[in-house]
Amino acid sequence: MKPALVLWCLVLTLVLNAPLAARQVRADASREPLERSAGFQNASAELEIDAYRFAPVPGEPATWSASNRTHGFTSRVSASGLVLEPLTADSSSACTQWKLELSTRSFGRVGHAPEVSSSDVHVAEQRAEIDRGEVLEWFVNDPRGVEHGWTIERAPAGVEPLWIGLELGGDLALRIDAGGRSGILVDATGEPRLRYTGLVAFDATGREIDARMQPSPDGVGIAIDDTSAVYPLTVDPMLTFPMWTAESDQDAARFGQFAATAGDVNGDGYSDVIVGARLYHNGESEEGRAYVYLGSSAGLSVSAHWTAEGNQISAKFGTSVATAGDVNG
Repeated sequence: MKPALVLWCLVLTLVLNAPLAARQVRADASREPLERSAGFQNASAELEIDAYRFAPVPGEPATWSASNRTHGFTSRVSASGLVLEPLTADSSSACTQWKLELSTRSFGRVGHAPEVSSSDVHVAEQRAEIDRGEVLEWFVNDPRGVEHGWTIERAPAGVEPLWIGLELGGDLALRIDAGGRSGILVDATGEPRLRYTGLVAFDATGREIDARMQPSPDGVGIAIDDTSAVYPLTVDPMLTFPMWTAESDQDAARFGQFAATAGDVNGDGYSDVIVGARLYHNGESEEGRAYVYLGSSAGLSVSAHWTAEGNQISAKFGTSVATAGDVNG
């Protein structure tokens, strides 16, 4: 083969292979950030677990504690139950000292619920469990708050609704909301300090079953209708700082971009809130919507008391919201 032809073939080979090599280098480089990103996410997840993990309390056998900076309280779990206190206490600020003591007192059927036993606490990362015989009581500490739950493996004898009797101690009293799915824990002045909310119960198939908080001669408890339920059952409320959130349940509605006090709309002595969602659509594109949430001693309502829409394309109703004063005198 002539030298010129050999040289030309060599050049052609290098040119044809160069894009492949370049693509290979780029592919390797593109994997590297993904690997670093995955490592960062794993590290972030581990740090979050560390921030909410239960740890043994020095000098106090079988007692575990964990902080929850998201909600501003610290929790201690022992065979006696749960104790919550604020992370800081300053008499000159809204963060004053309080204590909540919460434990399972009894379990069985309404009208017949013997006192439960207690055993050592078993802890794994953010979860603490107390075996109370017929029911397993557990707590999970995470950014949502402290999840307080029970797992019931088998149905106790009887046909009445199940009953989980609770014992509350410390400085707070529970005011149960209408419907029995949530309540507010208030101090001696009536100031809300915690919410006990999101009560839900479901069976082994995932079917939700009715569960309600109710007052009782012994304090308060949870009544559960286990008719036709498939065991085991899970019962699951949540303890949180009394923050309030709401959403429009619609993508890009701009809910909350504009919000203001609505005054005392229903005349009950508590201030209410109006929120706009200027790009909300319900038949007309970007018609907009406004929502009014009523205030109460337990804080703002979870669902809107009043709503109105623009009912016109691109009206953007709710772009500006404010109190209207005493409209009807």
